[in-house]
Amino acid sequence: SVWQCRWSSRPRVWPHHQGMTTTSISTTSRPTDYPRWRSIRADLVFWTIAGGAVAALSRPLADWWHVPQAVLLGGGLVFLVLGPILLLGLNRVRPTTRALVSAFVVTNFLLAPMTLASAFFGWLPLSAAGNWALADAGAVMLVLGMWQLTALRRRD
Repeated sequence: SVWQCRWSSRPRVWPHHQGMTTTSISTTSRPTDYPRWRSIRADLVFWTIAGGAVAALSRPLADWWHVPQAVLLGGGLVFLVLGPILLLGLNRVRPTTRALVSAFVVTNFLLAPMTLASAFFGWLPLSAAGNWALADAGAVMLVLGMWQLTALRRRD
């Protein structure tokens, strides 16, 4: 009858199915995922702190590095704001994929030589202290990139 068809086609939720989760929707990560996530988190946290320091100290750094204060303040604030946004957004991507870590490795390994070359050849109108700060930033990019590459090459 019509009455039976309507009620028999209703999905039934059995009590033993309530509260169950699967690994596909779980937000916890596997232990093999942790070194990859830790290397990305360190990258984002470092540049967020560096951006905050540059923004907070933009006036004395502008005089010391011969850079307009607005450039340092704006750049520092961009890092200070986007770092936590990326950190929170990427924290939701679980497990941390090899492609995500690869993107960080490629970015660090592409930007580090350009930054170091700019510092050593004086391509930017910076003081000697500004060029050293730029070289230090390039060295940090290389270290973070090597850490991420090491985490990427680990077997799951």
